[in-house]
Amino acid sequence: MDLATGLRTDDVIWKLLVPTAIVFVLELILVRFWVQWWLYPSLLAGALLVGVGVYRGDQWLRQRRLRSLRQDRGGETWEEIAVLVKTVDAGE
Repeated sequence: MDLATGLRTDDVIWKLLVPTAIVFVLELILVRFWVQWWLYPSLLAGALLVGVGVYRGDQWLRQRRLRSLRQDRGGETWEEIAVLVKTVDAGE
């Protein structure tokens, strides 16, 4: 149940499978499609490694943004400082 609530299928498709497919096709173009049959799994593993890196990197950035939004904001804001400003009448 935890997996079902935490897994976002759009992210899996767009941030894992699409980058993996793009890298795999680029690798095939780079080797001109003609390599030994035993080399294809290693090409796919490399592409999958890049896809997992993109997926985990996006999750890390998302969690980092969420942590920064949940932090207490200390210090004074400009509204608080504007209240403390006092106007001074200078004699002409």
